[in-house]
Amino acid sequence: MPSDKIDLRMDLVTEKVELIDEEKNIYRIYQKPDPRRYEKKELNGEMGYYDKFDKIFFSEKVLEDAMPTLIDKDIYYSPVKIENSHDYVISRRDFIEQFLDGKFNEKTDSIQTDFLEGLENTELRCVILSIDLTGSTRMSQDLTPELNLQVIGLFLNEMALIVDKFNGHVLKYTGDGLMAYFPEPNFIGMVDNALDCACAMRIMFFHALNPALKSRGLPKLSFRIGIDSGKVRVNTFGPHEIKTQRDLIGDSVSIAVKIQDLANENQILVGSSTVVNSHLYWRNKTKKIKLPADWAYFDKVTGNKYKVYQLKE
Repeated sequence: MPSDKIDLRMDLVTEKVELIDEEKNIYRIYQKPDPRRYEKKELNGEMGYYDKFDKIFFSEKVLEDAMPTLIDKDIYYSPVKIENSHDYVISRRDFIEQFLDGKFNEKTDSIQTDFLEGLENTELRCVILSIDLTGSTRMSQDLTPELNLQVIGLFLNEMALIVDKFNGHVLKYTGDGLMAYFPEPNFIGMVDNALDCACAMRIMFFHALNPALKSRGLPKLSFRIGIDSGKVRVNTFGPHEIKTQRDLIGDSVSIAVKIQDLANENQILVGSSTVVNSHLYWRNKTKKIKLPADWAYFDKVTGNKYKVYQLKE
Protein backbone atom coordinates (compact mmCIF):
# COMPACT_ATOMS: atom_id res chain seq x y z
CA MET A 1 0.00 0.00 0.00
CA PRO A 2 1.47 3.38 -0.92
CA SER A 3 2.83 5.58 1.84
CA ASP A 4 3.63 9.20 0.99
CA LYS A 5 5.00 8.59 -2.48
CA ILE A 6 3.68 7.10 -5.72
CA ASP A 7 5.97 4.56 -7.42
CA LEU A 8 5.29 4.44 -11.14
CA ARG A 9 6.58 2.04 -13.75
CA MET A 10 7.27 2.93 -17.36
CA ASP A 11 7.08 0.13 -19.94
CA LEU A 12 9.62 0.48 -22.74
CA VAL A 13 10.20 -1.35 -26.00
CA THR A 14 13.64 -1.88 -27.51
CA GLU A 15 14.15 -0.40 -30.97
CA LYS A 16 17.80 -1.21 -31.56
CA VAL A 17 20.84 -2.76 -29.85
CA GLU A 18 24.39 -1.72 -30.79
CA LEU A 19 27.58 -3.52 -29.77
CA ILE A 20 29.97 -0.88 -28.37
CA ASP A 21 32.83 -2.99 -27.01
CA GLU A 22 32.86 -6.73 -27.69
CA GLU A 23 35.77 -7.39 -25.34
CA LYS A 24 34.08 -5.63 -22.41
CA ASN A 25 30.63 -6.85 -23.48
CA ILE A 26 29.19 -3.32 -23.60
CA TYR A 27 26.07 -2.55 -25.60
CA ARG A 28 24.00 0.56 -26.31
CA ILE A 29 20.25 -0.05 -26.17
CA TYR A 30 17.72 2.29 -27.76
CA GLN A 31 14.29 2.20 -26.14
CA LYS A 32 11.06 4.17 -26.32
CA PRO A 33 7.79 4.19 -24.34
CA ASP A 34 5.64 1.22 -25.38
CA PRO A 35 3.05 2.54 -27.88
CA ARG A 36 0.55 -0.07 -26.66
CA ARG A 37 0.45 1.81 -23.37
CA TYR A 38 1.50 5.39 -24.20
CA GLU A 39 0.08 7.81 -26.73
CA LYS A 40 2.44 10.52 -27.95
CA LYS A 41 0.59 13.84 -27.86
CA GLU A 42 0.88 17.55 -27.10
CA LEU A 43 -0.60 18.95 -23.90
CA ASN A 44 -0.41 22.61 -22.84
CA GLY A 45 2.22 23.29 -25.47
CA GLU A 46 4.47 20.38 -24.43
CA MET A 47 5.07 17.15 -26.29
CA GLY A 48 5.01 13.99 -24.24
CA TYR A 49 3.36 10.65 -23.60
CA TYR A 50 -0.08 9.95 -22.18
CA ASP A 51 -0.36 6.78 -20.09
CA LYS A 52 -3.66 5.20 -21.18
CA PHE A 53 -3.80 3.00 -18.05
CA ASP A 54 -2.97 5.45 -15.28
CA LYS A 55 -4.27 8.59 -17.07
CA ILE A 56 -0.98 10.44 -16.50
CA PHE A 57 0.86 12.70 -18.94
CA PHE A 58 4.68 12.68 -19.03
CA SER A 59 6.28 15.56 -20.89
CA GLU A 60 9.41 14.80 -22.91
CA LYS A 61 11.30 17.20 -20.65
CA VAL A 62 10.32 15.19 -17.55
CA LEU A 63 11.67 12.06 -19.21
CA GLU A 64 14.87 13.80 -20.30
CA ASP A 65 15.43 15.11 -16.77
CA ALA A 66 14.95 11.61 -15.38
CA MET A 67 17.54 9.99 -17.64
CA PRO A 68 20.67 11.26 -15.76
CA THR A 69 19.38 9.65 -12.55
CA LEU A 70 19.82 6.25 -14.23
CA ILE A 71 23.55 6.72 -14.86
CA ASP A 72 25.67 4.13 -13.01
CA LYS A 73 22.54 2.44 -11.67
CA ASP A 74 22.65 -1.34 -11.55
CA ILE A 75 20.26 -3.30 -13.76
CA TYR A 76 18.78 -6.33 -12.00
CA TYR A 77 17.33 -9.38 -13.67
CA SER A 78 15.33 -12.01 -11.79
CA PRO A 79 14.73 -14.92 -14.15
CA VAL A 80 12.35 -17.53 -12.78
CA LYS A 81 13.42 -21.13 -12.25
CA ILE A 82 10.88 -22.73 -14.59
CA GLU A 83 10.25 -22.11 -18.28
CA ASN A 84 6.51 -22.79 -18.35
CA SER A 85 4.07 -22.87 -15.42
CA HIS A 86 1.71 -25.38 -17.00
CA ASP A 87 4.55 -27.78 -17.83
CA TYR A 88 5.87 -27.47 -14.28
CA VAL A 89 2.46 -28.27 -12.80
CA ILE A 90 2.08 -31.34 -15.02
CA SER A 91 5.54 -32.49 -13.94
CA ARG A 92 4.31 -32.52 -10.31
CA ARG A 93 1.30 -34.77 -10.93
CA ASP A 94 3.14 -38.08 -10.36
CA PHE A 95 4.39 -36.94 -6.98
CA ILE A 96 0.95 -35.64 -5.97
CA GLU A 97 -0.71 -38.93 -6.97
CA GLN A 98 1.84 -41.00 -5.06
CA PHE A 99 1.72 -38.71 -2.03
CA LEU A 100 -2.05 -39.08 -1.75
CA ASP A 101 -1.68 -42.85 -2.04
CA GLY A 102 0.89 -42.87 0.76
CA LYS A 103 3.57 -44.25 -1.54
CA PHE A 104 5.94 -41.36 -1.58
CA ASN A 105 7.10 -38.74 0.89
CA GLU A 106 9.27 -36.07 -0.67
CA LYS A 107 11.91 -35.03 1.82
CA THR A 108 14.86 -32.84 0.93
CA ASP A 109 17.33 -30.88 2.96
CA SER A 110 16.50 -27.20 3.12
CA ILE A 111 18.74 -25.28 0.75
CA GLN A 112 17.07 -21.87 1.01
CA THR A 113 18.67 -19.56 3.54
CA ASP A 114 16.61 -17.04 5.49
CA PHE A 115 16.71 -13.95 3.29
CA LEU A 116 15.78 -11.77 6.28
CA GLU A 117 18.70 -12.92 8.43
CA GLY A 118 20.92 -9.97 9.28
CA LEU A 119 18.33 -7.43 8.10
CA GLU A 120 16.95 -6.53 11.53
CA ASN A 121 15.22 -3.12 11.45
CA THR A 122 15.96 -2.81 7.74
CA GLU A 123 13.31 -1.23 5.53
CA LEU A 124 12.58 -3.06 2.28
CA ARG A 125 10.16 -2.81 -0.57
CA CYS A 126 8.39 -6.11 -1.04
CA VAL A 127 5.49 -7.71 -2.82
CA ILE A 128 3.41 -9.70 -0.33
CA LEU A 129 1.32 -12.71 -1.41
CA SER A 130 -1.18 -14.32 0.96
CA ILE A 131 -3.05 -17.52 0.06
CA ASP A 132 -5.42 -19.71 2.01
CA LEU A 133 -7.90 -22.50 1.40
CA THR A 134 -11.62 -21.77 1.32
CA GLY A 135 -13.91 -24.28 2.98
CA SER A 136 -11.10 -25.86 4.96
CA THR A 137 -13.22 -26.00 8.13
CA ARG A 138 -15.87 -28.06 6.38
CA MET A 139 -13.20 -30.26 4.80
CA SER A 140 -11.77 -31.00 8.24
CA GLN A 141 -15.21 -32.26 9.28
CA ASP A 142 -15.65 -34.43 6.19
CA LEU A 143 -12.24 -36.09 6.32
CA THR A 144 -10.44 -38.05 8.98
CA PRO A 145 -7.87 -35.98 10.91
CA GLU A 146 -5.05 -37.92 9.26
CA LEU A 147 -6.37 -37.41 5.72
CA ASN A 148 -7.19 -33.76 6.36
CA LEU A 149 -3.63 -33.17 7.57
CA GLN A 150 -2.29 -34.99 4.52
CA VAL A 151 -4.29 -32.86 2.06
CA ILE A 152 -3.37 -29.57 3.75
CA GLY A 153 0.27 -30.63 3.94
CA LEU A 154 0.24 -31.42 0.23
CA PHE A 155 -1.29 -28.02 -0.57
CA LEU A 156 1.29 -26.12 1.50
CA ASN A 157 4.14 -28.16 0.06
CA GLU A 158 3.18 -27.39 -3.54
CA MET A 159 2.52 -23.70 -2.88
CA ALA A 160 5.89 -23.25 -1.15
CA LEU A 161 7.69 -24.90 -4.06
CA ILE A 162 5.96 -22.57 -6.51
CA VAL A 163 6.95 -19.53 -4.44
CA ASP A 164 10.59 -20.61 -4.67
CA LYS A 165 10.34 -21.12 -8.44
CA PHE A 166 9.45 -17.44 -8.81
CA ASN A 167 12.26 -16.18 -6.54
CA GLY A 168 9.98 -15.56 -3.60
CA HIS A 169 10.37 -16.59 0.04
CA VAL A 170 7.88 -18.16 2.42
CA LEU A 171 7.46 -15.80 5.36
CA LYS A 172 5.23 -18.07 7.42
CA TYR A 173 2.59 -20.78 7.30
CA THR A 174 -0.85 -19.81 8.58
CA GLY A 175 -2.55 -23.13 9.27
CA ASP A 176 -4.42 -23.62 6.00
CA GLY A 177 -2.38 -21.09 4.04
CA LEU A 178 0.90 -19.25 3.76
CA MET A 179 2.33 -15.79 3.32
CA ALA A 180 5.20 -15.16 0.91
CA TYR A 181 7.29 -12.11 0.06
CA PHE A 182 9.17 -11.06 -3.06
CA PRO A 183 11.86 -8.53 -2.05
CA GLU A 184 14.14 -5.93 -3.61
CA PRO A 185 16.56 -5.15 -5.18
CA ASN A 186 14.58 -5.82 -8.37
CA PHE A 187 11.21 -4.54 -7.13
CA ILE A 188 9.68 -4.09 -10.59
CA GLY A 189 10.78 -7.58 -11.63
CA MET A 190 9.50 -9.08 -8.41
CA VAL A 191 6.06 -7.54 -9.00
CA ASP A 192 5.83 -9.47 -12.25
CA ASN A 193 7.22 -12.61 -10.61
CA ALA A 194 4.66 -12.44 -7.79
CA LEU A 195 1.77 -12.16 -10.25
CA ASP A 196 3.20 -15.01 -12.31
CA CYS A 197 3.53 -17.04 -9.10
CA ALA A 198 -0.15 -16.49 -8.24
CA CYS A 199 -1.18 -17.66 -11.70
CA ALA A 200 1.00 -20.76 -11.36
CA MET A 201 -0.71 -21.51 -8.04
CA ARG A 202 -4.08 -21.31 -9.79
CA ILE A 203 -2.88 -23.70 -12.49
CA MET A 204 -1.67 -26.10 -9.79
CA PHE A 205 -5.17 -26.27 -8.29
CA PHE A 206 -6.99 -26.75 -11.59
CA HIS A 207 -4.59 -29.10 -13.35
CA ALA A 208 -2.89 -31.18 -10.65
CA LEU A 209 -4.25 -30.98 -7.10
CA ASN A 210 -7.98 -31.15 -7.81
CA PRO A 211 -7.82 -33.80 -10.57
CA ALA A 212 -5.82 -36.03 -8.19
CA LEU A 213 -8.28 -35.45 -5.33
CA LYS A 214 -11.33 -36.00 -7.55
CA SER A 215 -10.03 -39.33 -8.84
CA ARG A 216 -9.89 -40.53 -5.22
CA GLY A 217 -13.34 -39.31 -4.31
CA LEU A 218 -11.94 -36.50 -2.16
CA PRO A 219 -13.37 -32.96 -2.05
CA LYS A 220 -11.76 -30.41 -4.34
CA LEU A 221 -9.72 -27.54 -2.96
CA SER A 222 -10.46 -23.86 -3.51
CA PHE A 223 -8.26 -20.89 -2.73
CA ARG A 224 -8.15 -17.14 -2.23
CA ILE A 225 -5.10 -15.03 -3.03
CA GLY A 226 -4.40 -11.44 -1.99
CA ILE A 227 -1.38 -9.45 -3.19
CA ASP A 228 -0.10 -6.03 -2.18
CA SER A 229 3.25 -4.25 -2.14
CA GLY A 230 5.07 -1.45 -0.39
CA LYS A 231 7.58 -0.73 2.32
CA VAL A 232 8.04 -3.21 5.16
CA ARG A 233 10.41 -3.45 8.10
CA VAL A 234 12.14 -6.58 9.34
CA ASN A 235 11.65 -7.25 13.04
CA THR A 236 12.20 -10.11 15.47
CA PHE A 237 9.69 -10.83 18.19
CA GLY A 238 9.88 -12.85 21.38
CA PRO A 239 12.49 -13.44 24.12
CA HIS A 240 15.65 -15.14 22.89
CA GLU A 241 15.73 -17.52 25.86
CA ILE A 242 12.34 -18.97 24.86
CA LYS A 243 11.37 -18.46 21.21
CA THR A 244 11.90 -15.75 18.61
CA GLN A 245 10.28 -15.22 15.25
CA ARG A 246 11.46 -12.97 12.44
CA ASP A 247 8.62 -11.17 10.67
CA LEU A 248 7.77 -8.32 8.29
CA ILE A 249 5.82 -5.33 9.57
CA GLY A 250 4.05 -2.83 7.33
CA ASP A 251 0.80 -1.77 5.73
CA SER A 252 1.30 -4.01 2.70
CA VAL A 253 1.47 -7.14 4.88
CA SER A 254 -1.85 -6.51 6.61
CA ILE A 255 -3.50 -5.16 3.46
CA ALA A 256 -2.54 -8.29 1.49
CA VAL A 257 -4.45 -10.37 4.03
CA LYS A 258 -7.43 -8.00 3.92
CA ILE A 259 -7.42 -8.21 0.11
CA GLN A 260 -7.31 -12.00 0.36
CA ASP A 261 -10.37 -11.88 2.62
CA LEU A 262 -12.22 -9.91 -0.10
CA ALA A 263 -11.59 -12.60 -2.70
CA ASN A 264 -14.22 -15.03 -3.84
CA GLU A 265 -13.51 -18.71 -4.36
CA ASN A 266 -10.56 -19.29 -6.73
CA GLN A 267 -9.99 -15.55 -7.16
CA ILE A 268 -6.74 -13.57 -7.23
CA LEU A 269 -7.06 -9.97 -6.04
CA VAL A 270 -4.28 -7.38 -6.26
CA GLY A 271 -3.80 -4.01 -4.57
CA SER A 272 -3.35 -0.83 -6.59
CA SER A 273 0.31 -0.29 -5.65
CA THR A 274 1.17 -3.65 -7.21
CA VAL A 275 -0.95 -3.15 -10.30
CA VAL A 276 0.62 0.23 -11.21
CA ASN A 277 4.08 -1.39 -11.06
CA SER A 278 3.15 -4.43 -13.14
CA HIS A 279 4.03 -5.03 -16.78
CA LEU A 280 1.63 -4.13 -19.57
CA TYR A 281 0.86 -7.85 -19.95
CA TRP A 282 -0.58 -7.93 -16.44
CA ARG A 283 -2.32 -4.56 -16.73
CA ASN A 284 -4.37 -6.02 -19.56
CA LYS A 285 -5.45 -8.85 -17.27
CA THR A 286 -6.66 -6.74 -14.34
CA LYS A 287 -10.13 -5.41 -13.67
CA LYS A 288 -11.05 -3.05 -10.85
CA ILE A 289 -13.53 -4.58 -8.41
CA LYS A 290 -16.35 -2.90 -6.54
CA LEU A 291 -15.29 -2.49 -2.93
CA PRO A 292 -17.66 -3.23 -0.05
CA ALA A 293 -19.17 -0.25 1.76
CA ASP A 294 -17.16 -1.07 4.90
CA TRP A 295 -13.77 -1.15 3.11
CA ALA A 296 -11.78 1.01 5.51
CA TYR A 297 -8.42 1.25 3.74
CA PHE A 298 -7.30 4.39 1.97
CA ASP A 299 -4.55 5.42 -0.41
CA LYS A 300 -2.29 7.67 1.62
CA VAL A 301 -1.35 9.68 -1.47
CA THR A 302 -4.78 10.40 -2.96
CA GLY A 303 -6.92 10.01 0.16
CA ASN A 304 -9.35 7.87 -1.83
CA LYS A 305 -10.33 4.31 -0.99
CA TYR A 306 -7.48 1.95 -1.83
CA LYS A 307 -8.29 0.26 -5.14
CA VAL A 308 -8.29 -3.49 -5.58
CA TYR A 309 -8.18 -5.36 -8.88
CA GLN A 310 -9.05 -8.87 -9.98
CA LEU A 311 -6.39 -10.75 -11.92
CA LYS A 312 -8.32 -12.51 -14.66
CA GLU A 313 -7.36 -15.83 -16.25
